[in-house]
Amino acid sequence: IEAQFPMLEIPAEASYFAVAINVLPNGLLGLLVACIIASTMSSMDSALNRNAGYFVKSVYEPFVRRNQAHQGELLMVGRITTVFFAALVIGISIFVVQRGNLSLFDMYQQLNGRLTVPMAVPVFWGLFARRIPKWGPWVAMFFGMLVSFALFDGLDSDVGRLMLGWFFSESSIEYIVAHPVTWSYLVNIPLTSIVFWGTGIFYKGCSDRYKADVDHFFEDLERPVDFEKEVGKDNTVFQAKTVGRLALVYGSFVSVLLFVPNPIEGRIAIGGVAGVM
Repeated sequence: IEAQFPMLEIPAEASYFAVAINVLPNGLLGLLVACIIASTMSSMDSALNRNAGYFVKSVYEPFVRRNQAHQGELLMVGRITTVFFAALVIGISIFVVQRGNLSLFDMYQQLNGRLTVPMAVPVFWGLFARRIPKWGPWVAMFFGMLVSFALFDGLDSDVGRLMLGWFFSESSIEYIVAHPVTWSYLVNIPLTSIVFWGTGIFYKGCSDRYKADVDHFFEDLERPVDFEKEVGKDNTVFQAKTVGRLALVYGSFVSVLLFVPNPIEGRIAIGGVAGVM
């Protein structure tokens, strides 16, 4: 792979495309690239909208505007925040590429361990916890981030190894230091959960309005969905037909690749893809 892609700092990252180039028949490689781009755009689009929603509803509206902002203002702030997060992601991507000493997989693992775990724990428990103060999830999240950074950046230090030496053997220490993501899950999830639930002792001091909002949230959560009242006419059949027609159109486009020069096994592979679609 290094000889085939000498321009890459980490040639192993091109292993997937190296296999695709050597295995896929003519025509399907372009389809694969289009699918990768489409799936990436879909994931990034939902992630940017989700993060903008987090900021607008959890930070801007309650803390900056004190619940006085109208919907048009929130929509505008959401659009600005989406652009900001997009620029931030692009900047981080350029920084990672310029560093060149960290693979995309390792970068994803580190971001997942440092940020996703501390953010996911309060979100998960928030679906079950009724008696948690408004600031409880924030405290748990920031505590989890501190634990994550301590695990990722402190385990391999002299102090970190000394503390680990009190409980583990040398071979175990080497394993722990080499797998910080695993330990981020094993250590961070229970500790962050304890902090989250521990903030519940301050629930009695919350305002009556906040308690009423919490009760209303769980009432909505537990109330069965009245499809006819909340959604309207059942359009499941229409949606299924639309998806089926689109799949038929896409399969027809893929079947055109059968006219591309390929050995018989390549044509069978293309026909199989088109037939499945």
